[in-house]
Amino acid sequence: MTLALFDDATAEVLRSKHPARTAVSTPPSPTFVDTCLTLSCHDISQVTKSFRPGSAGGLDGLRPQHLKDMTSGLTGDAGVRLLSQLNELINLCLSGRVPEAIQQVFFRASLCALDKKDGEICPIAVGCSLRRLSAKAACSAVKAKMAAAFHPTQLGFGIPRATEAAAHAAYCYIQHLQPGYSILKLDFSNAFNSVFRDVMLSTVHNQLPKLYRFVYLCYSKSSHLHFGNMVLTSDEGAQQGDPLGPTVYCMMATLQLMHSVTSEMNMWYLDNGTIDRHVDNLCNEFLAIKCAGEQV
Repeated sequence: MTLALFDDATAEVLRSKHPARTAVSTPPSPTFVDTCLTLSCHDISQVTKSFRPGSAGGLDGLRPQHLKDMTSGLTGDAGVRLLSQLNELINLCLSGRVPEAIQQVFFRASLCALDKKDGEICPIAVGCSLRRLSAKAACSAVKAKMAAAFHPTQLGFGIPRATEAAAHAAYCYIQHLQPGYSILKLDFSNAFNSVFRDVMLSTVHNQLPKLYRFVYLCYSKSSHLHFGNMVLTSDEGAQQGDPLGPTVYCMMATLQLMHSVTSEMNMWYLDNGTIDRHVDNLCNEFLAIKCAGEQV
């Protein structure tokens, strides 16, 4: 893929991939009586180290590598003090207490576009490193719980070497496919940007209440995507580049979808599914998944 032009035509394509907000329900407002996730300096240290080398920075210019370098053991007491302050900041974010005056700055992202070989545009968003650190910390805290809920059907979150396992399972299954049966591959179009945020917030409130204050802070309002000198809004879906995005997407979307599937092979990697069915019933299975998908 190559970098697309920063022009009005590309901006219009990107804008079409970010639909306007659709009010489908009223998610509950968080209350500060509710419990919230609280992490330690050790937790924040481990999450900071988990950023991949070369990870890009957001519009503020702060890169994850800066945080890794400034909190490494080589920085001595200064690094320890900074880690302590980062810990306080992350816990402040997780409790939903980011001041409204800086929320639009904290949750904005830089946006670029890549030209795919098929002529489509692939958007890439990079958020503020401190926001991503907060989200990664929250994601790490619920990883084991959600991986257990997703296993063995949804392999897109929390399961090591999931892609290899999926490929081998599909290959073995195809080798023993019964006569009259067929395999159907599913890929939802613009999936992450299209799910209803109201449904997403209600799902998090019910299933991961300790994260609700933070997720509500992230997704109850529109966020800005800066594409060159243009500003687009993100109103629906899990924001691209948000480390919590795959978690909340899988939780609200594919958990519901995979429970509507009756085929023996029911395997998902984020928004990509693989099912099997006798050819006479495959269309009905597809329509059932399509109907379930329209509800999220």
